[in-house]
Amino acid sequence: MTETVTQEERALIARFLDLMLPAVVTAGRYALQLQPRVSVRPQKSGDDWTSVLTDADLGVQHYFETLLIAHCPDWFFYGEERDHSFNTSYFDASPVCVWLDPVNGTRLYRDGADSFDVLVSLTLHGKLLVTLSAMPGRQAIYGADLIHGAYRLDDDRLDDRMPVAAHSQNPTLAVYQADRWRPYLPDDIQLFDVSADYRPDDARCCMNSVLTGELGGYLFGDVALLDVGATAFNVTQAGGLCSRPDGTTTDWFSAFSGLRRDDLLVCGNPALHASVTAALGNKPPR
Repeated sequence: MTETVTQEERALIARFLDLMLPAVVTAGRYALQLQPRVSVRPQKSGDDWTSVLTDADLGVQHYFETLLIAHCPDWFFYGEERDHSFNTSYFDASPVCVWLDPVNGTRLYRDGADSFDVLVSLTLHGKLLVTLSAMPGRQAIYGADLIHGAYRLDDDRLDDRMPVAAHSQNPTLAVYQADRWRPYLPDDIQLFDVSADYRPDDARCCMNSVLTGELGGYLFGDVALLDVGATAFNVTQAGGLCSRPDGTTTDWFSAFSGLRRDDLLVCGNPALHASVTAALGNKPPR
């Protein structure tokens, strides 16, 4: 899924990919090497998914901060672990912003899973232009941008990209903070609760599984767009669907912020999306 892109946007996408493709490979390898012996730091506030913090989170964050201060000092940067970083004050406001989740799925990472990713995105005046999700444990990078659509890479050579299409018949819907919708969901949908049913080796705990067909979609309530919203961009660029649970859409990708919170329904299975939105659009959540 592509759209008209301005020359300024094209130049920024090219610059971002030139700098960030090698960076996500290096950061991913670093995190993978640390994984068997990484130190877990005192927990942040949140639940089992949002409170985990490791040395790898900070190491990857500092690496990207160093890279951007050295090469793109006129860009703004927001990393999930900014409150723990000494570089935060060195970034000035800018219409160009890089958004980073240094270890997306830190719980999975801590528990030895291969499904964590380094997730980095670029916006211009809030418009989401490109997202890269590097999964070093699987030697894959899932990317999407407004020039090339969605693709998979096995290394940092963009010319070797393989198109990704998010079209499946998988009826499984991953849910998180979704109890208010459960009573209204159709019985033929297979629910997977990423908290209650969590296992580190279960592919359904990783939202990139919508791109591989191992998940039909995910329904998440009141979550920050930094990670699942960026993944949703990849899915839509691959031809999938993204909306609020009742089927309404917003300006998530044209006014993107990693700090913004919302309810998301993201599906690679169009029948699953239609079934959920029909049910929840007709019966408002409690």
